Amino acid sequence: MAGTTVRDSGFSGNSGSFGSGSSSSGNGRSAGARGSGGERLANTGGTSSGGSGTPSSWNNGGGGGGGGISLASLSAQHKQQQEQAAAARKKQQQAEATALKKQYDKRQQESAGKINDVYNKQLASEKQALKGAYEQNLADQEYARGQIGGVYQKATNDAAIQYERNKRNLNEQAMANGLSSGGGTQQQLALNQTWNTEYGNLKASEAAEYAQIEHQIAQLKNQYQNDIAKAIADNDYKRAAALLDDYNNQQKWLDEQSKILASFGNFSGYANQYGNDVANSMAQMWAMQNPGAAYAAGLITADQYEKATGQTAKGRTSSIFGI
Repeated sequence: MAGTTVRDSGFSGNSGSFGSGSSSSGNGRSAGARGSGGERLANTGGTSSGGSGTPSSWNNGGGGGGGGISLASLSAQHKQQQEQAAAARKKQQQAEATALKKQYDKRQQESAGKINDVYNKQLASEKQALKGAYEQNLADQEYARGQIGGVYQKATNDAAIQYERNKRNLNEQAMANGLSSGGGTQQQLALNQTWNTEYGNLKASEAAEYAQIEHQIAQLKNQYQNDIAKAIADNDYKRAAALLDDYNNQQKWLDEQSKILASFGNFSGYANQYGNDVANSMAQMWAMQNPGAAYAAGLITADQYEKATGQTAKGRTSSIFGI
């Protein structure tokens, strides 16, 4: 039986082109001619009816279609390309998240350092002021203590002089009365008693003033230590509040940066902050709301994209191929 030649126009795909070729019906083998852009599509033995080269005939080897790689090969290449692109995107996203974390750590360290410098200087200034006041008060007390001995020495000397004067007067009176001295008279005894009492009182007052000075110095020391402790506590409280405010501000900044990354399908910033589980949940929700961007970011597959949108995913030859 004479063969009938059927010409097909060919089909262009992503990975190659199905070129023009011919096939002959009859008992001979079907020989798909090499097309203009690729390999032979099919070359199987058997009888061919010279069909028009539909997709089913391409897959079955019937009909002499133009040259091109097989659909299975297209599917494998497309899958491999998707996997490679997804791996590259993941690597890039991880690099962006790492860079963001380093930037955040640097910002936080520098900011905390500045805050600590401010409060360290404030505390040092307060301590210096308290120390200055304490040393001045201590110097005043030391000066007062240094004056006590001289004051009471003068008072003792004055009392002694007066005692001697009174004693001499008493002796003169006794001699005027024909007595050798007034040493054994009642007046002399009373004079001696007065002197002893006055001298004892002076010494007691001197000791009391020394004790008072020591007490005041001890109080000054205690007050100074309490003031220092209070200054440190106040400084620590204000410092902690400032550091907490700064931490919250840095967290807001990090949230904003993570949000920017997430708008491009990169949730690694949120993973660093809140963990992978939270980040994955956020990514899934975002992918449902933004299937196009999610597919471009490699968060969903072509099948998931097509199911969500009803549209052929970019990179597919045709949805009818099921690639």
